[in-house]
Amino acid sequence: MTHDHANNTSANDLDVRPSERVGDVLDRIRRDASSEAEKGRWFEHLFMATVRDNAEFDVAEIWPWRDWPDREQLTGLDGRDHGIDLVARQMDGALVAVQCKCYAADAVIGKRHIDSFLNESARPAFGLRWIVSTSTWNSAAERAIAGRQPRIARIDFLDFLDHEIRELQRPAERCHPKPLQQKAIDAVYDGLVTQGNDRGKLVVGERRLADGTESVDARYHPLSAQPDAERFGRIVRSHSAIENSLHWVLDVSMDEDRARNRKGNGAACLAVVRRLALNIARMHPDKRSIRRKFCTRSESRSSSST
Repeated sequence: MTHDHANNTSANDLDVRPSERVGDVLDRIRRDASSEAEKGRWFEHLFMATVRDNAEFDVAEIWPWRDWPDREQLTGLDGRDHGIDLVARQMDGALVAVQCKCYAADAVIGKRHIDSFLNESARPAFGLRWIVSTSTWNSAAERAIAGRQPRIARIDFLDFLDHEIRELQRPAERCHPKPLQQKAIDAVYDGLVTQGNDRGKLVVGERRLADGTESVDARYHPLSAQPDAERFGRIVRSHSAIENSLHWVLDVSMDEDRARNRKGNGAACLAVVRRLALNIARMHPDKRSIRRKFCTRSESRSSSST
């Protein structure tokens, strides 16, 4: 038996029937989403479907921020959350940065809710910006978007509740662990939770309040020792730093997770070369992202050889 230790619910679990009203789908998103992140992801894809079906938006293509193919080339940003949820290309080629706010009907959007989007989307790549919301705004938020360039349009999603969507395009279902990985996950879970073994266990709780609903996430950190709380905190922070500054960069910039080198010492040797290249790129004074630095070097070699 395997354990579902993370929230593996995908947008595929949101059943959308032919010619269903947008308002009915929105009600179900609010009711069935198991977390704020899932609710936001579902709402983004509902808006994408609504945009595709409405000629007034004049949209040729629309992508989630992480999947936008020109993201790094035009903005220099990676696929993490920078406040921009979607990017649309209109029929005339203009790019639109989009932020989606699926809050409770009685919630009020303030300036602090849109600050990160205002800052990150103020880039030459975008000719227009949309903020899509399901609730009212206060005066500070209204003033914050007035007269900005690129221009910001506020879209009231409630105006589209009676629209019938033809098809909801959903993100691909998440990958599942390999058998060996699942065996290790089960062993850790059984030791920490089923058997109640507290040795070396740290549970980090993250409390969030959104739309009047409080949620708490717990993360388990199995260790062979039992350090005090202060040292536990340092260990967890250092682990997160390694993941964010090394492994994530190696995967995104060099596609390390897709590597298929298995013979002899090939995998270990290439891992050393990647880390060496990463260190050299970080030492370079160019302020662009790591991936753009590698692309620039590749482009320079190609042009010089021709």
